[in-house]
Amino acid sequence: MIQITALHVHYLHICHRKLWLFSNGIGMEHTSDAVADGTLLHDTAYAHRTKRYVELDIPGGKIDYYDPANKVIHETKRSGKMEQAQQAQIKFYLYQLHELGIVASASLDYPEERKSDKIIWLDSDHKLVDSWISQVHQIAIAEISPPKREQRFCQSCAYYDFCWSVDLTS
Repeated sequence: MIQITALHVHYLHICHRKLWLFSNGIGMEHTSDAVADGTLLHDTAYAHRTKRYVELDIPGGKIDYYDPANKVIHETKRSGKMEQAQQAQIKFYLYQLHELGIVASASLDYPEERKSDKIIWLDSDHKLVDSWISQVHQIAIAEISPPKREQRFCQSCAYYDFCWSVDLTS
């Protein structure tokens, strides 16, 4: 059984094919300009955070900015275009902390849009995240990948060439 991470949950809400590929060891993020831009934004947007906040390694990933005094996760994103997936990722982090006995809240920060969304853990979220974990496992262990589905953000996806290039050998 695979170790489910926040990235798996994020991909679940974006594209099941991307999730299957990632879960089966096909990683394309290292080739993506969008991922590189996101890393740069993460490293530069809130430079002061490194002094006030700590980095937490938890079983489902790494929380880059955690405010232990106020028990708040801060997650930096370029835009809210994939807000549902971003909120699911944060809920997964909150779930992991809850499992460790830490009741926290979160802030999704969009520096380029100059906005922040507060995310609060609800008791009902436990069942919701459990269902996401189950869905991730079902997709990850499937014999073949889910079919590709063209979506509005496909062209900016790290897996775009993998999914949409034409097979010239047939």
